[in-house]
Amino acid sequence: MSSQTSSQSSAQAANSNEEERKFLHDIANPLAVAAGMLEAYREDLSRSQVQTTDSQIRKLQKVELALGRIAELLVERRSLISVAEPKTGKG
Repeated sequence: MSSQTSSQSSAQAANSNEEERKFLHDIANPLAVAAGMLEAYREDLSRSQVQTTDSQIRKLQKVELALGRIAELLVERRSLISVAEPKTGKG
């Protein structure tokens, strides 16, 4: 592989990683909002006199589990990007 081809490949990989990092950030923000709203809703329910059914509680738990799984996937993907990034020697 020529030096120019290697440089182009490194630049493309860095650009791809940056694009993916931005994409993951764009997912993480609304995810944090959804998790925060779910927690606020649960707090509101616990303070109210409204009786929640087992079915409603299970539905909230499923939402919480789904949001948690998405957060785990984001963390895993971010760590893969970090491992895959070329080392520049800067720092």
